[in-house]
Amino acid sequence: MFPLKGKRILVTRSAEQAASFTNCIEQQSGISVEIPLLYFKSVPSEENRHILRRLHSFKWIIFTSSNGVHFFMELCERYQVPLSIIKERSMAAVGRKTANTLAYYNLETDFMPDTYTGEALGEAFLNERDNGAVLVVQGNLARQKVVETIQPYMDVETAIMYETCVNVKIKEDFNKALQENEMDALTFTSPSTVKAFKQLIEPSLFETVQSLPCICIGPTTEKEAEQAGFPHRIIPNHQTVEGMCEALGSYFREKGNDD
Repeated sequence: MFPLKGKRILVTRSAEQAASFTNCIEQQSGISVEIPLLYFKSVPSEENRHILRRLHSFKWIIFTSSNGVHFFMELCERYQVPLSIIKERSMAAVGRKTANTLAYYNLETDFMPDTYTGEALGEAFLNERDNGAVLVVQGNLARQKVVETIQPYMDVETAIMYETCVNVKIKEDFNKALQENEMDALTFTSPSTVKAFKQLIEPSLFETVQSLPCICIGPTTEKEAEQAGFPHRIIPNHQTVEGMCEALGSYFREKGNDD
């Protein structure tokens, strides 16, 4: 009935974003061990001020993450961009979570791909091209697939509005938590979380967790996990934390049947 009952699942999302994942795990009687390996901060800069002051010149704004929406709105407030100007732009979101974040700010999503990846967003968005200028809001570690796909055909600018930082302050607590809690599975919601995991973990401890099942939110994260040395990787059918939770349940349900 509860395939995650008693299972300890490492949740590596930032503290602000871990709640929904933890709730999903706990609904299946699992134990969520939250260790935020990353944190995010806005990039107030003269370049971003200049871009936002001429926001009216863009027809479309493309968001490749929920963080992009949050920090875009934070910087718009900082630089006193009228909400009316923001609402007049057409909005594209990489997936449902990003669209939900736009809705949180009472902004409508005008375009979203069927598959929640940057590649799918770029390819599908080409069908929307109408000579209007496009602003792509990104973080400093964002892959450039969207931009690479649409730039040959459209007037595109990018804006780095937030930075992803490794939470080095938790290194000691992180390693201690892994030593004291026998994890049953690891979860990674971005390539950055995989890289941070490898950066923060003690090499001798990595050997003890390396063989654990890793639930990776999508193929890009799965590829990073493969390069990091995790042999047991699982990608959910739906690239959301809910999809990851379903994949966890399926894995332990099947494992239980095999045991």
